[in-house]
Amino acid sequence: MVILKRSLFMVYKYFWLNLLRLILPITLLVGCGDSNLKMDEVPDDDLPIIVITEASSLNSAFEDEDGDTPDWFELFNTTDSTIQLIGWSVTDDIEEPSKWTFPDIEIKANSYLRFWASGKNNNIHTNFKLSSEGEVLTLFDTVGVLVDRISVEGLRVDTSVGRSPKDWKVMYFDSPTPGSENITKGFNGIIRDKVIFSHDGGIFNEESVGLIGADDGNIIRYTLDSTVPNDNSMAYSSPISVDANTVIRAGLFKENFIPSIPATRPFIVSNTHDIPIVTLVTESQNFFDEHIGIYHEENVFKDWERDIHFSFYEPTGELGVAIDAGVKIFGGFTRTFPQKSMSIFARGRYSFKDIEYPIFPSLNYEKFQAIVLRNSGNDWMYANMRDAMATSLMTGSDLEFQAFRSVAVYLNGQYWGFYNIREKINEHFLDDKIDVQKNNINLLELNGIVIEGENQDYLSLIDLRKLTA
Repeated sequence: MVILKRSLFMVYKYFWLNLLRLILPITLLVGCGDSNLKMDEVPDDDLPIIVITEASSLNSAFEDEDGDTPDWFELFNTTDSTIQLIGWSVTDDIEEPSKWTFPDIEIKANSYLRFWASGKNNNIHTNFKLSSEGEVLTLFDTVGVLVDRISVEGLRVDTSVGRSPKDWKVMYFDSPTPGSENITKGFNGIIRDKVIFSHDGGIFNEESVGLIGADDGNIIRYTLDSTVPNDNSMAYSSPISVDANTVIRAGLFKENFIPSIPATRPFIVSNTHDIPIVTLVTESQNFFDEHIGIYHEENVFKDWERDIHFSFYEPTGELGVAIDAGVKIFGGFTRTFPQKSMSIFARGRYSFKDIEYPIFPSLNYEKFQAIVLRNSGNDWMYANMRDAMATSLMTGSDLEFQAFRSVAVYLNGQYWGFYNIREKINEHFLDDKIDVQKNNINLLELNGIVIEGENQDYLSLIDLRKLTA
């Protein structure tokens, strides 16, 4: 154990400071009638020997050793000596100060160390997770004295709260840096509201669209070219005229705040349809750029995923579901066809873990981790129905098969053709169909290539077949 060169006076000082910290609440400054969160908790002039410098309760970008993306927090040793953390504790419940005790681990002088708030309870993994609804993370030393705490609240996916390395003021970050200094720009808060449209989009026969949300210093900025709005995008001042197929993407902006998640609505005035409509919106380069575009002929066989906004409209014109998601090109040789099949994925990093809507009315469940927009495979430009029709013959057979629904698809406001929405065959599909735990599924393709689980039993079966041939 390193002997820290601190005077007895400093020990007593920390005792009384920590007593005050337990009594006094953390100051949260919340805008009246607004859900923009601003927190100005500034540490004491004399820093604690260890500071909680950053934390995230909605992580999807950073993986632990198991490939999971749990919550995390970061500590910084402010001293010039290595500190042994054994016996220290951290908690998300002030009534349980020793909720998780640090193992025999050290944090080097003037260094950062990340810990996973995963619930796994081993090594650098705590026995609790951070609530996405918000809570206070508190650090105690070996004798139970409160050393530091920070409110982990108001975050969005892949943002963090932490301290500025300049003045240790609490800030928010849209580019987290776990395990290292917070060198990215810090913000005073995060805008959690979203722009509201006067119309839900889809088939549109009105003259203009209004946008709502510009209050308490917020400014609405928007684009009409399917790009994500930024600080330089047009500022909204009056209803937007719509006389052709139009995609409006709009966000809330405020000085020194992380902007809101952009809201997206497509407006279709060129056609009407008797079948559901699916609209896809993404920045053009995500599909067609030679270097990064998944739809470009040079890249169609690459396992790339890009951001997409997915909307589903019923034949009545009612908006069923609209989410930010991921998209990949789907299929085998049919990837070379002009009209390509696509997989749509709901993931935590897009703020939606499921596509939650009864897309297939005949099913007794309505949550889907992924779906496929299928071009009918080798039946493309022929009947465009054999694929879906053949599998539907299994209705009532007690066999698992993919549901389907025919839709008209628009990409960035342009009609993209007739598709069939299909359930995607993966571990989630089987879990929904036969109520089996995903971690008990071995899903293979071709010559035993693993999609999910492992292939040892399959390979053993093949070896046995070869021995008996």
